[in-house]
Amino acid sequence: GGAAAAALLCLVILAQTLLPRQAGGIFTVKTYALDLDENGTVVLREEDLLEKSDYWGGYCDGENYYINLGFRYEGENIENVTFSAEEGFFAWQRISPGMSEEDVSAIYAGPENQLLVFGEDFEVCGSSVTLEGTEMEEGLLLFWGVEALSPDDIPKNPRITAEAVFQDGSTQTVDVHLDLSGASVFGG
Repeated sequence: GGAAAAALLCLVILAQTLLPRQAGGIFTVKTYALDLDENGTVVLREEDLLEKSDYWGGYCDGENYYINLGFRYEGENIENVTFSAEEGFFAWQRISPGMSEEDVSAIYAGPENQLLVFGEDFEVCGSSVTLEGTEMEEGLLLFWGVEALSPDDIPKNPRITAEAVFQDGSTQTVDVHLDLSGASVFGG
């Protein structure tokens, strides 16, 4: 039935992400949300992109909405990685280790009091951005954002791709899926 087909599709997407298609190198994209540990310190929590959240959100500066999932990549033999979006743009944010809860705006949403945390200092870098090297520098997160009149105008499934170029010249592309169909909560 439909559920089995959907589950199979998820597996295919996951397999493509985990297995390099050629011997050029290894490349994975991971997403992180900001969270608080038991000491009230801001930490990065790896998020499963295929696991659907009831709530999503982020920060609005008046005209731009920044979605609160940060992208990072890692791998081996990577020359550079280019993130591209058909709609919207990317923005940097630097997360300094050991930030306290007072340093960020915090919103709690949903029955489980899910934390939607974000900073406010985003540095917009356009609809396509290229990062050099195998690892992203520590504390750097890439966010997707879009100019919109209200959360209802934000695309529900923005198309984002990340293409790695390996040192031997071969490439690998990963589709990054954001499902923004649930209820949204924004601060700002």
